[in-house]
Amino acid sequence: MTPGQIAALVASSTAAGVMNAMAGGGTILTYPTLLWLGESPIIANATSTVALLPGAASSLFGYRREVAVLGFLGVADIHASNGLKNFFGMCINGVAAAYFILRGAVEWRAALVMMAGAILGGYAGARFARKIGQARARAAVIVIGFVIAGILLYQSFGR
Repeated sequence: MTPGQIAALVASSTAAGVMNAMAGGGTILTYPTLLWLGESPIIANATSTVALLPGAASSLFGYRREVAVLGFLGVADIHASNGLKNFFGMCINGVAAAYFILRGAVEWRAALVMMAGAILGGYAGARFARKIGQARARAAVIVIGFVIAGILLYQSFGR
C-alpha cells in the first residue's frame, strides 16, 4: 500500500467517522475510496463495514454522558438520539461485520488503516456535535443529509 493510498483511506474513514457520529452515511465516503483503490464492490462493502465499526464505538464513547441518562421514549436531545442511533447502528453493523469476517470478505490491511481514522473521526464527531450545541448539530444533520442525497442523485442521474 502506497502512502497516497494510506492517506486516502485515513482521510475518508476519518470523515466517515465524523459523519456517522453526527448523522450517519459515512460509507458514502469509504466505499468509493475502496473502489477507487481497486477493491471489488463486495470486498469494498465488507471492508468498509468492518473498518467503520470501531468508529461507532468511539462515537458512542463521545456521547456517553447523554446515553447514560437516556430514556427510550420521548427523547428530544439530539445528542442522546445520536448516541442511541450509534449504539443500535453498532449492533446492526456488528452482525454484518461478523458475517463478512467469517466469509473472508475483508481486506484487512485497508480495514486496519481505516479503523484508525474511523475511531478518531467517531470520537471527534461526537465531541464536535456536543460542543456546537443541539441547534447547530441538528442543522449539521440536515446539511449532511442533503449532501448525501445530492451525491446519490448525481451518481444516479448526473453521469
